[in-house]
Amino acid sequence: ATGENPFRRDDASRVIDAQLHFEPRRIHDTNTETTRFLAELVGCLLAKEPGKRFDSADALHHILEEAERSTWWKTLAPALDRKPRPKIRVRRETQLHGRAADLELLQQSWKKAKAGDGNTVWIDGEAGIGKTRLIAEFLEGVSDDAHVLYGSYPPSGGLGGFSDAILDHLGDVDLDERLRPYLAGTPTLVPAFAALVRRDTPPEGAEPVQGDVLHAVGVQLMRGLAAEKPTIWIVEDLHFAPKESRDLALALSRAAEGHRVLLLYTARRGVPDEELAHWERLENFLRGRLGRLGAREVIELLEDAFRSVALAEKLGIRIAKKSDGVPYFVFEMIRGLREGQFIRKEPDGSYVQTRMVDDIEVPSAVRDLVEGRLGSLTETQRSILDVGSVQGLRFDAELVAAVLGERDVRVLRTLAEIERRHGLIRDDGNAIRFDQNQIQEVVYQDLPPQLRARYHTLLAEAHAARLQGEPAAEDRAFLASHHLRGSRPGNALPHLAAALDFLGETFQNEACLLYTSPS
Repeated sequence: ATGENPFRRDDASRVIDAQLHFEPRRIHDTNTETTRFLAELVGCLLAKEPGKRFDSADALHHILEEAERSTWWKTLAPALDRKPRPKIRVRRETQLHGRAADLELLQQSWKKAKAGDGNTVWIDGEAGIGKTRLIAEFLEGVSDDAHVLYGSYPPSGGLGGFSDAILDHLGDVDLDERLRPYLAGTPTLVPAFAALVRRDTPPEGAEPVQGDVLHAVGVQLMRGLAAEKPTIWIVEDLHFAPKESRDLALALSRAAEGHRVLLLYTARRGVPDEELAHWERLENFLRGRLGRLGAREVIELLEDAFRSVALAEKLGIRIAKKSDGVPYFVFEMIRGLREGQFIRKEPDGSYVQTRMVDDIEVPSAVRDLVEGRLGSLTETQRSILDVGSVQGLRFDAELVAAVLGERDVRVLRTLAEIERRHGLIRDDGNAIRFDQNQIQEVVYQDLPPQLRARYHTLLAEAHAARLQGEPAAEDRAFLASHHLRGSRPGNALPHLAAALDFLGETFQNEACLLYTSPS
């Protein structure tokens, strides 16, 4: 009431006027999982001009009931501009690191495709390694004068990832009419093919689209698109796809030569070798594996994420070791440090450490991913990995066999099957190594405490049983560490002094903490 008000009336008027005329962003721009129908519906509800909103609540209720079948949507959908590029949900917290050669490979393959030398690139890579991030970065450099189709598995019916790619590019309204220009050679198959793509029941009396017929229609669509514009057709996670879809992918690859098309497929383990052999025989096929980041590349990524060279150098080696160079794991660990308030974001965007980081725990999202991979193991396979995890990141198959009372040949054969089918472990010379630190940690932590302690004791006893003569210092360190964590920790006493000397001489300082811990 008295004194000068710093917020003057004209300032308030400008703010109110700006808010009245502010056009909110379409929800599809911030959440690509929303459908075009929902995005346009919300857009109408938020429209500033009354004439662009719905006439009444009854009209809105009617549209919500009929959804894509409503007259409103059938009138609006054809008038919407098609997206020149699919929006791929992918993390973009930093620049792309450590993928220059892989990006160059895709760019060169696209250059060949645009010149009429159609080809296929197949990218192998484990979960979280950055396959989708690489593809998104590649598409940033592709001009708008191209057809870009994108889909991924696991499928939800129909053609799964192929259905998603076609629907995302052409739209689901009047799909039959949108397909006809590209399928002029087989007009009678258009209704059934459109129904298959939409996951609808085919029209009565329509010829089924499957097997060789499906391949012919898919090839015709691909070539029709490529004749109109250079085309990139991306299908991810083919390891989840049914064989029918992988057969279609192979048919497209065989027919791509001589056309302006780049087929880009990604997969993890799971595609049978006999199927991949068909692709390997194609002249226009290239298969590459996306590898893990090195320690230096992880530190560079952290410098980018933290905007702090000092913090990246301080935490980099530990995160690089713990993440095994898997980018997804790195980002989840950064998120865990933020949520645990170990690091804080400063006003300038950089991060500083606020608490001592004793250990970097397995983030919940990473644990879920690892648990998913472990879920397909048999009871015997899981038991072998349980004992191996108790021994550590690297373990001795003969000791595992002794603890479980199994023949070592049977254990080795089972481990070979786990490596071949699941990729959870790998042969590391004289020992077996878990493929990632995170896998060993999750398997170990999932064991009930009493069983875990018993396995520690049995490992120590099995190791002692195969020793000849006086144990060496390294053997005593093994015996002491497992007895201390086992069901009879007192059995470690005869080995403690020699074990501590050995660990000190070999600079295994962190391991020494086990011997001084109150637990």
